[in-house]
Amino acid sequence: MQKEAVWGTQEKPSKNQATTDVSKGGIFDQEQLSRAVELGLGASGPDEIEIIPLNTQAQDICSKIKNEFDRTG
Repeated sequence: MQKEAVWGTQEKPSKNQATTDVSKGGIFDQEQLSRAVELGLGASGPDEIEIIPLNTQAQDICSKIKNEFDRTG
């Protein structure tokens, strides 16, 4: 079964505002993702996400993402 994206009803924030908002807390604290978790859509936390680098060049950024998940949970 294909899962559909859940979109909020608020206006789309500017790119700078969205980046600032995401950097303020854990990724699963974001309104859209927390609502998706409430609805049972997708992963409910970082422990349910496996980060797999596509190639050796991607290993560094994947490590940074994993560390951020560990830091913010």
